[in-house]
Amino acid sequence: MRFQTSGAPPDVIPKNLKGVGTWRNNMEISWEPLSYREWNGPHLKYLVWWRRRDSREEWKNATTKWLKYYIYDADTFTPYDIKVQAVNDFGLGPESPIVTGYSGEDRPLTAPLNLRVSDIESTQVTVHWDPVSRSSIMGELKEYKVYYWRDSSQLRWLSVNRGTKFKAFPVNSPEPSGVVTELIPYSNYKMYIVVANNRYEGPPSNNIHFSTPEGVPSAPRFFRIQQRHLDSIYVDWDLPAEPNGIITGYSLKYQTVNATRGEELQSEEFPPNVTSFSVRRYDRYTRYRFSVAARTQVGTGEWHTEESPHYTTEIYAQDQVDITTQGWFIGIMCAVALIVIILLIVCFIKRSRGGKYPVREKKDISLEPVDDKDQEGSFDYRSLERIARVSTLPYPRREEERGLQRAQPSMEAMMKRSESDDSLVDYGEGGEISFNEDGSFIGQYTGTRRDVRDLDFSGGLELHSPMNTVYSLA
Repeated sequence: MRFQTSGAPPDVIPKNLKGVGTWRNNMEISWEPLSYREWNGPHLKYLVWWRRRDSREEWKNATTKWLKYYIYDADTFTPYDIKVQAVNDFGLGPESPIVTGYSGEDRPLTAPLNLRVSDIESTQVTVHWDPVSRSSIMGELKEYKVYYWRDSSQLRWLSVNRGTKFKAFPVNSPEPSGVVTELIPYSNYKMYIVVANNRYEGPPSNNIHFSTPEGVPSAPRFFRIQQRHLDSIYVDWDLPAEPNGIITGYSLKYQTVNATRGEELQSEEFPPNVTSFSVRRYDRYTRYRFSVAARTQVGTGEWHTEESPHYTTEIYAQDQVDITTQGWFIGIMCAVALIVIILLIVCFIKRSRGGKYPVREKKDISLEPVDDKDQEGSFDYRSLERIARVSTLPYPRREEERGLQRAQPSMEAMMKRSESDDSLVDYGEGGEISFNEDGSFIGQYTGTRRDVRDLDFSGGLELHSPMNTVYSLA
């Protein structure tokens, strides 16, 4: 047996009703669903109502089975009155209270005006601006955002990070202002401001410039402790990462940490161009605690503290630099060895070339007088070859050859003796052909009979003799 009860309209109001714009010309109306026990009947749906706020428009409505409903063609950031009620096959449920929702936001139209700074300190500054009108925000005022960046340092040699930072000020007063902190001293800054709603930021204002005064410097970038001798410790340091002003000097404090007798804290002051110090040790087991800080006109900056390690004789020996294992020393030695080898090779080549020429000259030129005719009475053409070769030699060797030839018989005398030889008519030409005393045929060298005095010995003479062949091969 089955029993069925009658249904009824819903008697529960949907909760958490709200209207929010997701785009500049729409509004999303949403709510929480009813549980199944609250339906009171089949086919549960929701009836949504809306109208412009503060207007005489009639209520508009729509029925949906979903938990959201979108209104399109709405004005930008316009307030609407909205309500919702559940409905089933048995009727309508109670209406929810009226809730105000807003359509979507758009970009703000104007930028804040009259941006200015005051109370400039080394690490912070107070910012002022004029507020924008409510209608130009095109949405709900969320905040004013100040964007700023470090443009440069007042120390021209120092490079800086120009990354942009921002700080938000959610203020809504007739004279808004705020304080920007964490600035770096002795720097040049640029800044602008925008207004923002829940979705967009407005156009930027004009940039303004301001400079922060000097501050105290940061700690030195490094602090190094070395033992260069058994009886002393050497320390040196570098400039601060952020000088925050003009460095006027350094302060160094040191004290023993393991000595049997208590030593008072020692202090040293150094000019800005001195970044090292050496302290004498009582013994090789004495250790020190060092603290160093930079100074500006404002005061002493952050201290860097470090203790010297426990140096022993073995550690000292390891700390010493072996010059023979250094790359620069090995490179210099290799370069010197290479230069020496090259010089030796050059000297050997020059010595080898210089030794060949005297031997050749001794072979080519005889220092003793030579008769123009050999033992059999023939003419010696080597004298002509020497004359022709001398004209083509360089000037120093030419002078040497001529000096050697002064001791030999003159060319004129040689030619006069040659004219007394027997002659015949030139072979095949009817001219005279000279024979020496033993009947040798001279024409095979001279061709047609020519006077030796008419020959040109200026370097163009080419004598066909075995000696010329030897010289050409040499």
